[in-house]
Amino acid sequence: MRASLALAGLLIWATGASAAGLASKRRQLLSVQKQLEATRREIDQYRKLEDSLGQDLAKLSDRDVQARRRMGDLERSLRAAEARRAELRGKLSALGQATGFWRSSLDADVRLYADARYSDNPAYGTGAVWADALRRAAAVEKAQMLGRLTGYSRKARQAAEASRRRARELLDRSRLAKRQQQDGQQKIQATKAAIADAQERRAKAVRRAQELEDSARALTRLIRSFGRRRHGRKAPASLSVPPHSLPWPARGQVVRAFGRQRNEELGTWMINQGILLATAPAAPVTPVEKGRVIFAGPFRSYGQVLILDHGNNFFSIYGDLGRILIAKGAEVRPGEIIARAGGSGAGGKVYLEIRRGTEALDPAAWLEQH
Repeated sequence: MRASLALAGLLIWATGASAAGLASKRRQLLSVQKQLEATRREIDQYRKLEDSLGQDLAKLSDRDVQARRRMGDLERSLRAAEARRAELRGKLSALGQATGFWRSSLDADVRLYADARYSDNPAYGTGAVWADALRRAAAVEKAQMLGRLTGYSRKARQAAEASRRRARELLDRSRLAKRQQQDGQQKIQATKAAIADAQERRAKAVRRAQELEDSARALTRLIRSFGRRRHGRKAPASLSVPPHSLPWPARGQVVRAFGRQRNEELGTWMINQGILLATAPAAPVTPVEKGRVIFAGPFRSYGQVLILDHGNNFFSIYGDLGRILIAKGAEVRPGEIIARAGGSGAGGKVYLEIRRGTEALDPAAWLEQH
């Protein structure tokens, strides 16, 4: 937009002021003002998007804190469960050793009792009876002790199994909480990236709005100057050539049309003053009509530029050129190679504008139909 307005200014001073140019400038000023209002609305939308994303980020951050706290609780519970399991394993080991000891002792007493009770001992009498009673009492007591140890061992094993299940459950919950926390972190990073993108878009929109405001002020000054410099010269109502009669400047495909087009990179609408052709690398560029070169060289975002004056307030502008083959002041004719297409080695490009005074026309309405 800024490059197009600057080129328009250059053409104005090259051809002189006119009443038609004044009306055209007023129309352009109105268009710029409309674009400015649209850009301001974009800035408000980006600001609202930033606010919304900031609220989402705050919520995600709160969830992240909660997830970290929950993970800490689960890890402490898991450590306690593991400690309990270790304690129960120690008790089971001790109970196993005690049970083995008392079982061996009981087995020995039972064997001694059986040997003494059923052997042919001629000295068996009152003392032997007492000894027999003591052996039986000791065996019974050891059997009871063994039974209690068995019960303790069973309960300890049950507690150990419950502790194992609890530890497993806590471990699964801890892993789930960790995955959720990681997912939350990814969402936080994605939201931060979205905020940064929205901020960058808003900054671009702000810069574009400033450029539009500067252009509006410049156009106002030009209109005021036209009012002071007005004279009777008038531009023709149309070009001196019929529609769809001009040759194409290069062989290629239109990849950016004239008029209002959506810029996907910025997510906004832009006004194109011309068309962009995709061509072969270094494709030859020829004029659309005979004329005189009034500008040749680099010009802002247009790259290498040629501007041809075809008379009767009719101009053509060729941008994004790779190499210019003629100089300012040269007279050219259709079919004469005036430049080479610009672009990378994989493909070329040529930008074309057709203007009646300062008014940009759709080249597709004047170029030959393919």
